[in-house]
Amino acid sequence: MPPGQLASVNLAEAGAQAATPLYGAYVIRRSEAGRPGERIEHPQALEQPDTGQGPHLAYALQWWLAAPVGFVLVFVGARREHLEGLETPPPAPGSAGPPVKTPRVRKTRIWDEEDE
Repeated sequence: MPPGQLASVNLAEAGAQAATPLYGAYVIRRSEAGRPGERIEHPQALEQPDTGQGPHLAYALQWWLAAPVGFVLVFVGARREHLEGLETPPPAPGSAGPPVKTPRVRKTRIWDEEDE
């Protein structure tokens, strides 16, 4: 802050700068007079904020629509893992080791063909 100004209302700091004890009170200004021809700046009220739904509604809808998609994706992933676990046949009675998985045939996609 510039010299002589306080960053916040702090009575102890203001009293130290003024070298005078200060009391916790406030003043109501009824009128103000300055030197002749001097323009006195007064605080102006801010504009009322926009309280319309505007982009807030779109953002809320985005989240309300994205949340079910997330649940569906988790469900689909869990279902896929469950079904892949069912593909392994149970061990034959009297067999010594775990069943051997047959390798899956990999699908050839368009972008795979371009890389070859």
